[in-house]
Amino acid sequence: MPKLDAIILQLEKIRKGIANIFTASIVILVIGVLFLFAAVFFWGILLLIIGVVVLIFGAVQNEKYKKSVKEDLAKGILQEHYDNVTLDAKNGMSQEYIRSTEMIGLGNIYASNDLFTGEYKGVEFEQADVLVQQRTSTGKSTVTVTLFKGQYRIFEFNKNFTSYLQIRDKEGVLFGKNAKPYQYFTQREKTEHLKLENKEFNDIFDVYASDAHEAFYILTPHFMEKIMELNIVMDCMIVIGFIDNKMHLASYTNKDLFEPSVWNPINEEYLKKVEREAEIIKQIIDILNLE
Repeated sequence: MPKLDAIILQLEKIRKGIANIFTASIVILVIGVLFLFAAVFFWGILLLIIGVVVLIFGAVQNEKYKKSVKEDLAKGILQEHYDNVTLDAKNGMSQEYIRSTEMIGLGNIYASNDLFTGEYKGVEFEQADVLVQQRTSTGKSTVTVTLFKGQYRIFEFNKNFTSYLQIRDKEGVLFGKNAKPYQYFTQREKTEHLKLENKEFNDIFDVYASDAHEAFYILTPHFMEKIMELNIVMDCMIVIGFIDNKMHLASYTNKDLFEPSVWNPINEEYLKKVEREAEIIKQIIDILNLE
């Protein structure tokens, strides 16, 4: 596509320029350090200051570059797969909203970006990258533990319900600390741990519901089979929630989708990566028959 080729060509020029800025900053910093070791303090300190300034300038330009790649290039690819696509590279889902879902535990560091919305087969959805970490300092050292790094997705659901239901991957203790809904001071209905008739499903997931009758209404034998199928396709730790008449899906992929690297060219490999990541939402909607 001529338009896509023109966008890639322009982005490549920007990427190479930023890579050169980073390279220059590293060279300047190294020379500055060498001057300090040689006791040439004036030039050493001056070069270190210049190197840091150039590095910061490069970092600012890199953020602008990544935003352009996502909103000018990745968005165009997504529009070929979905209807009514929006992609906001800077913003994501608010910490307050994620906390209210009680799907994943929150630490003292939170970040979210790449808010992506669209529609597929009449099913509206939204997705964002989410990072949750806990940073602890003892005074002598600082330890940062990643509690969750992946995607949070919300889908329109094809059944009406009023209760709260959560399905937790039993391997999810990595980003869960415990296998039950959060928070300790919950504002949602109290849940109970359910055992379902499908033993294989019980072996893979823990199910918590505020209304057992509605939980069985949603988790039909066929739908449980589809969730297990989705679990295999996703190939990562997941939590599924049925909240406020929508289906929520948190997946610990340990990556940021659509994220370009200034050191790697925008080429066929990157385009294929975006294509693969675009297919995930289709698979979720198709496998679970959300339409």
